[in-house]
Amino acid sequence: MGEPKGPPKDPLTQMAIAINKRITAASHAAEIFGIVEKEHQWFDTVCLATAMHKLANLRGAPNLHAQIVQAPEFFRLKQLILERRHEFTARNIANTLWSLAKINHHPGEPFLQAMAEEVKEKVADGNAQNVANVLWAFATLGYNPGSEILDVLAAAVEAKLDEFTSQNMSNAVLAFAKLEYRPPDSCLEGLARTALQRIKTFSPQALSNTLWGLSKLDIKADELMEAIGQEARSQLYEYNSQNLANSVWAYANIGVNPGEELLQDFARAAIQKMPEFSPQNISNFLWAFAKLGVKSPDLFIEAGRHGARVMHTFTPQSIANMIWAFATLEQCPDGAFLQALVGHALRLLPDFSPQNLSNTAWALATLKECEPVRLLHRGLLASIATEVTRRLLEPAAADDFSRQHLANLVWALATLEYDPGKRSLLALADALVNRADLCNPQEVSNSVWAFAKLGHYDGQLMNAMASEATRRIEEFSQQNLSNLAWAYAKLAHLDEELMTAIADRAEAMAGELSLQHVTNIIWAYSSLKWSTPSLMTVLVAEVKARMASQQFNLQQLSNLLWSLAIAECCDTQIWTACIEQLGALDIPFVELPSEALTQIFQAYMLMLAEAPDQQWPIPEQLLALGQNAWVQSTKRITISEFHSEVSRMLAAMGVEHTIEHLTDDHLFSVDIALPEERIAIEVDGPHHFTTNTFRRLGEMYCRHTLLKARGWRVVSVPFYHWSGESDENRQSLLRRVIAEARAAPIPEVHATQMIMAQRLEGLRLGFEARLAEWQTCSAPARRAPMGMALQQGTGLAQSAGLAHGGYGLPQSPGLGQAAFGQQSASLAQQQQTLEQLQQLLSAKEAAMQLLNSLAAQQAAAQQLGAEHPGASLPQASLPAQPAAAYPAGTHLQPAGLLVQPSNAAAALGRRGLSPLFLQQPGAGQPAAASAFAAAQQQQQQQQQQQALGAALGLSPEAAARLLQAQVQASRSASGASLGRSGSLSAASTASSGSAGGSGSQPSHRSLGQGGAPGFGPAP
Repeated sequence: MGEPKGPPKDPLTQMAIAINKRITAASHAAEIFGIVEKEHQWFDTVCLATAMHKLANLRGAPNLHAQIVQAPEFFRLKQLILERRHEFTARNIANTLWSLAKINHHPGEPFLQAMAEEVKEKVADGNAQNVANVLWAFATLGYNPGSEILDVLAAAVEAKLDEFTSQNMSNAVLAFAKLEYRPPDSCLEGLARTALQRIKTFSPQALSNTLWGLSKLDIKADELMEAIGQEARSQLYEYNSQNLANSVWAYANIGVNPGEELLQDFARAAIQKMPEFSPQNISNFLWAFAKLGVKSPDLFIEAGRHGARVMHTFTPQSIANMIWAFATLEQCPDGAFLQALVGHALRLLPDFSPQNLSNTAWALATLKECEPVRLLHRGLLASIATEVTRRLLEPAAADDFSRQHLANLVWALATLEYDPGKRSLLALADALVNRADLCNPQEVSNSVWAFAKLGHYDGQLMNAMASEATRRIEEFSQQNLSNLAWAYAKLAHLDEELMTAIADRAEAMAGELSLQHVTNIIWAYSSLKWSTPSLMTVLVAEVKARMASQQFNLQQLSNLLWSLAIAECCDTQIWTACIEQLGALDIPFVELPSEALTQIFQAYMLMLAEAPDQQWPIPEQLLALGQNAWVQSTKRITISEFHSEVSRMLAAMGVEHTIEHLTDDHLFSVDIALPEERIAIEVDGPHHFTTNTFRRLGEMYCRHTLLKARGWRVVSVPFYHWSGESDENRQSLLRRVIAEARAAPIPEVHATQMIMAQRLEGLRLGFEARLAEWQTCSAPARRAPMGMALQQGTGLAQSAGLAHGGYGLPQSPGLGQAAFGQQSASLAQQQQTLEQLQQLLSAKEAAMQLLNSLAAQQAAAQQLGAEHPGASLPQASLPAQPAAAYPAGTHLQPAGLLVQPSNAAAALGRRGLSPLFLQQPGAGQPAAASAFAAAQQQQQQQQQQQALGAALGLSPEAAARLLQAQVQASRSASGASLGRSGSLSAASTASSGSAGGSGSQPSHRSLGQGGAPGFGPAP
């Protein structure tokens, strides 16, 4: 017999060894649990650790581990481990913790805390694998044992680095990152040094984990990260989707660009493995490329296709990150992908975080020019706005929104021109007010820009943002400053402290402002008719210097001319330079949008009024076109209830007056005029004043100045002196303003004004004559393509001002056919469209005036007949053929609407009805009750029906129904207002896409509000 190989083992040890072998050999959880249940009293610590380890390594059904941790025997096993933990070695502890992490079972804080204490005492005795496993287990279980124990573990890592394998090192770095623990620099330097030495031994998993951990810890180990990238390239096609996504995410997260070549290699590998990518991996991969600013169209196309297929598995975070990546790199998503994304997002919207909501809205706005986004964004954006509003109205949920979330949300709504309604905007405004002191300059300017763009005024928001902006004005960039000034002017909110701060900042950085910034700031201060003593001097000097070497665009030039004229700081030098630059634009004058033409014409009129003795050169063609655009705006007349109230009050006071009285030059319609005395009573509503201080705006100054230049004594009836006042106070106000006007001398009309009026009248009449002559040529001639020599026509396009040159110049009829043939097809189409619009507008104006006046007259007369038999009522009508009264292409010249004070008019005023009717030529017969006998009334209605049918092209039956509906509406209305329902306001007909602006077209009542900036802030 041979000698024994060691000291004899006691029976308990031998029994424990035998049990351990049976546990190791077991293939089912039931076998292990049976041993635990029957023989646990013979277990040593090795048996306990082996049982846990074996359970973790079992393979079977997907829910096997979930079944294991619910078994009573498993609970018993944990109790035994906890009771005997003091006997455990470092290896036993590491194996136990690793096993719990492997089966994803958190045993509870008391258990882990007790085991962590054992780790602190014994980890130094373990090997490198034990240390790495403990760290990995704590991290996987999401348990942070505290800095004291982590310091011990970091020291153990540093002491045993020579024993660490590549997997040990990557697990240690990964664990430190997940536990948000930054080990001492000596430990990190040792890990980096050792990893660099052994980089060739790292697997794809180890490489990606190490890179991810360094990124999370914000450790820019440049040499190691470069080495990882090079090694990754050699193993790239062994990477799985998780490795690929984690690697590029790590580079982006830490802000290290490993180079275009390596990233494109990652993209190609990802395209090949795209079917394996989970939603999180797809979104993280694209997010990383977007963050690093690296475009890979093929990658995004393939990711979009795969995303569309698996969209039903996307989380809100993945949806938001993926669409954000597309937007950041300006990659237009595929329609199928976007449709799937929108549909899935709508279902998950209640689960979106505020960041997800904000990023998604921002992305949609950034991609607004993309065709699929234009078609599909509205429903999702509306739902986002509704969801945000719902949460903001719940105090607990509202706190989750940061000021950046809110600023980006309102910016997105404004950029996409989607108005979510007052309820949503009020909720957003209130939330921003509460966070105003936390907003940075970009968020301040974006927020107020968005509310201005949406046309929603909130005084609290404007005050709060003004205070914050004033305090931090030195931090504002050029674009932030420009947008801030534009927004406050657009909403007519004058905060003098803020505007002073903006002016000082603009002066200090004038040389750094772009052309757009300069013109926007000048426009803002001119619109508010407010400035500091030196701002305009500095900015005008800057504009003059820039014009010598830079070309301004159309919007900038038209806004600049209008603004400088309003600000009274335009001289002949800058005027001439602007006009020359307009001529240098690659846009023929005939193709200029009406907004630009109107602003230029306003500016020209204002300069003649402010400095009539100076020369203000302007091409005849441009002047004629500007006049025509301006004249078209005078046709759009609406009479507000405020306007009607003032007129009724004057009638009750016995003051004879006309409303919407056309000036002699046909350029202005006076609100209420006393023509014989040259008194213009302007009824000025809220939009003529600053919203918060009721200071008059630039457009009001412009209008009053131009009326005075035409010999009118101008007085104002402001809304804030009228609203809520008694009739007695209102009459007192009217007496005061009329007395004020009568006491003032009638302004002298400068000779220059009279010369200009004659010149403009000649241009107008010449244009109308030439246009009519041109319209007589055949349709093929008007539609001829560019350069075609026509067989018909007489060159009338040129003589009518439709060719590129010669508009408005005296022309002789019968010019050569070749001259006419030079016009482009686009100009012919524009003129044809203009002709059709003019016909429709003229017909509608005539018909609706007829309809309003006749119906209101009839209703009023019936009521008066009962109250005041024999009372005289002014009769109203239009010519028998209203459409013909305003032929297409001619200027509508509505006469002043004569109002005669009478008992009937007074009675109408008491009943809330307006006596503002046109006088019918030859009418004037008594309007006694007998005048409305059945036979006469029927005959009158037939005449009205015929006129209405002729104007609108209706059948007699349809005209009758429409007339009856109007009569009924007039009877129930509080007052009959001529033109209220039949007129088109400037805002309703303005073009929104001209010259890059987004403001409404200025009209005779809104002189040059100016276009909105042609750009939007980026979050």
